[in-house]
Amino acid sequence: MSIQILSAQLANQIAAGEVVERPASIVKELVENSIDAGATKIDILIEQGGHKRITIVDNGCGIVKEELTLALSRHATSKISSIDDLTNIASLGFRGEALASISSVARLTLTSKPAFQSEAWQVHCEGRDMDVIMNPAAHPDGSTVDVVDLFYNTPARRKFLKTHKTEFTHIDELLKRIALASTQVGIKLTHNGKVIRHTPAQTIEKRIDAICGKGFVADCVPVQREYQGIKIKAWLTKPMVHRNQNDTQYTFVNGRMMRDKLINHAIKQAYEGLIDSQFFPGYVVFIEIPFAEVDVNVHPAKHEVRFVNSRIVHDFLYQSMSEALHQGFDDHAATVHEYSQLSVDHDYIVPLEQQSTNPSGVQSYLGGSVPQTNQSGLSARQQATAATNYGVMHTGPNGVDDTKVNEPACSEQHQSLTAGQILILNTSLNGCDLLIQSKHLQVCSSIPVITQYLHAQMIQAETQQPLLLPVSVNMNFPEAKLTSLETVFGCVQWEVERIVTGNHTQKWILKKVPSTMRSLPWSRLFGQVLTRLKLLQQEPTRDDVYTFLVEELQHIPIQYDSYRHLALIWFGGLTSAQQNALMKSHLLPVQLTLCNAEA
Repeated sequence: MSIQILSAQLANQIAAGEVVERPASIVKELVENSIDAGATKIDILIEQGGHKRITIVDNGCGIVKEELTLALSRHATSKISSIDDLTNIASLGFRGEALASISSVARLTLTSKPAFQSEAWQVHCEGRDMDVIMNPAAHPDGSTVDVVDLFYNTPARRKFLKTHKTEFTHIDELLKRIALASTQVGIKLTHNGKVIRHTPAQTIEKRIDAICGKGFVADCVPVQREYQGIKIKAWLTKPMVHRNQNDTQYTFVNGRMMRDKLINHAIKQAYEGLIDSQFFPGYVVFIEIPFAEVDVNVHPAKHEVRFVNSRIVHDFLYQSMSEALHQGFDDHAATVHEYSQLSVDHDYIVPLEQQSTNPSGVQSYLGGSVPQTNQSGLSARQQATAATNYGVMHTGPNGVDDTKVNEPACSEQHQSLTAGQILILNTSLNGCDLLIQSKHLQVCSSIPVITQYLHAQMIQAETQQPLLLPVSVNMNFPEAKLTSLETVFGCVQWEVERIVTGNHTQKWILKKVPSTMRSLPWSRLFGQVLTRLKLLQQEPTRDDVYTFLVEELQHIPIQYDSYRHLALIWFGGLTSAQQNALMKSHLLPVQLTLCNAEA
């Protein structure tokens, strides 16, 4: 067959395959056109789930008579006119394909009247021939688009439509997303003559409660941050308010609803370790980013975008949400006690499902090692709950031995420890929180173990990684200490810049840390470590820095417990000689009777 140019009718039907997937696709395109036209009130009337009829009525700016016929032509739009416009898209629609595609697979009637025009005009178009008929009509200011008999001329595609109920469910879910993004617009949805949803123009909080359920906002942790022109405004459900399905997860970029993988990954990472994998958080996330920094023309349905600085966007989202959720834990410590053993630390964009198993049987995860399930098959949530009642057991060089955790009971339960095993104590004994069985029962602080673990992590790091937000602290050190400070910062691979201001105040700026330690809460730790170093009488050493870091990390229980578990698993992989060398100066002999009692 020779090469030839497709006819306009055939080209439109091919394009319709991308634009018109189902009735909800038509509703999306038409409602977004109404919003772009400045409508403050939109009525959507559906018959038979959209199979029979879809009617959109708005009070927008309307279309002048001379442009009505042109509006049904392919690639006809008023929203862009040059390549420069394509890199700064502010409107929801811009391709000029929707009306032409819809009219090629259905019977379409468009009636419109601008406010300055004395009368309304109507155009009608249907099927392959694409003949447009124009007539005068009676219509208030605004536009009405009436789509009848979807796929009447393409029966093969009509067979792929689902039941009326299923198709209407997709339309309803779509309008929920549009309603959240456009709170200034009143939206009314009617199905087969019955009003299903009516949301007037209202504040964002009221709109969220109207769409996601009454009290949703009250159950959320609010987030509002800005960095380098990127703004985030979000409502994240508290971890204890998890759901059994992901039916309240909404993300928007510049007012455009999104199902973007990068955004979803950042949110999932922020929640990881806070809720069990079988449950789902709820959230409403609005992201504003300069139009030139995002490309929305990468997906036929515009559900995904491409960011110019995707790493910054991902890190900013993750850090903002993670800190907000941790702050929520600090404010409600008693309520979320069962989550205190779970980890939320990770490096940038490591696939969530990427796990490998090392020879000792411990699953390696995000640069560290954490036990996934114990021999009794307990879930992460059950392990966390059990750990608060009795502790978690680890072996020596042979890996992890998660002991069976009994139900809490008031009667005394005796427990034997084999050589090399460690039990995390629920309460501290003179600053010691580890119970160890070597030749004699002994206790020890976990701080030296975590300190050496952090040192091992520093050695493992291949590069330094910049912090998303550098941490700045004003603190004056005597001149005699400056050289030793610079040396010790180099030893721990921290890139710290010292600036002396006009009033001789020293400003210390932490810019980079080892890549394996990047997820530590440096904004809370760096200033405290500097204060401890300033009070130190002797020359600071690498171990001093790590010890101070771990001791200050104790004030952030969730992350401290996470690092303690990772450190103990690392400790379990050492040889007996290495363990003894690390612990010998910190052990205290004790005589204890272990019991499992309800707190």
